[in-house]
Amino acid sequence: MKQELIGVDMHCHLLPGVDDGSDSLEESVSIIKAMEENGIHKIYLTPHLYSTAIRSEPELFEKRFRMLEKEVDDDIVLEMGSEVHIVPDVSEKNVIPLGDSGYLLIEFPTNTFPVVAEKELLGLQRKGYKIILAHVERYDYLFKERRAGLFKVILEPTDFLIKLKNMGVLFQINWNTIVAPSVKEKKILDLLERYYWMDFTGSDKHSFKDNRRLINTENQKYGIFMNEELAI
Repeated sequence: MKQELIGVDMHCHLLPGVDDGSDSLEESVSIIKAMEENGIHKIYLTPHLYSTAIRSEPELFEKRFRMLEKEVDDDIVLEMGSEVHIVPDVSEKNVIPLGDSGYLLIEFPTNTFPVVAEKELLGLQRKGYKIILAHVERYDYLFKERRAGLFKVILEPTDFLIKLKNMGVLFQINWNTIVAPSVKEKKILDLLERYYWMDFTGSDKHSFKDNRRLINTENQKYGIFMNEELAI
């Protein structure tokens, strides 16, 4: 008999009014209801923290968490977390891991190589955090192209991406990338699958307007990820 999966979304921006995610309690509750209909029963709320580009209000996190927790169905478990932007000395700052799991969701800059990443990640690991790199598919500088023959181009990991894996960093891929990848994203997915680097998935849902698809636990692709590690 097949064991039923406990659906977990470990990356979303549904804590209302604290960053670039959901603007209202009502919107957050509606999206969470849709998540529940898709088989999700545990949700980690991961507002931006220390982002240089996105406003966030960490002083409101706990208050908004309590407000949201009161409004969702009893079958839904909410956990506090954050998406920590890699900045100088972030390993010395207060961070919010994913509940009591010890996992810490880290974000890199989209277009600029994070020169402080190795130092800061090692510092966070020394504090006992297990690092998950958010939406790894977004960072073009982690991948390189190699020509194989006259017309074929193969995507390969950069030395730094390999170093991250050797450091024990886990990779999160956005669910929308899994089920509706662009041509470029499909090449990255093929690479990650080839190296067995498909670790976690999250919706990265911000609002109804972002058109990002919600995780559906009925989709067999959900079962390849380690999200169940966060179900307890």
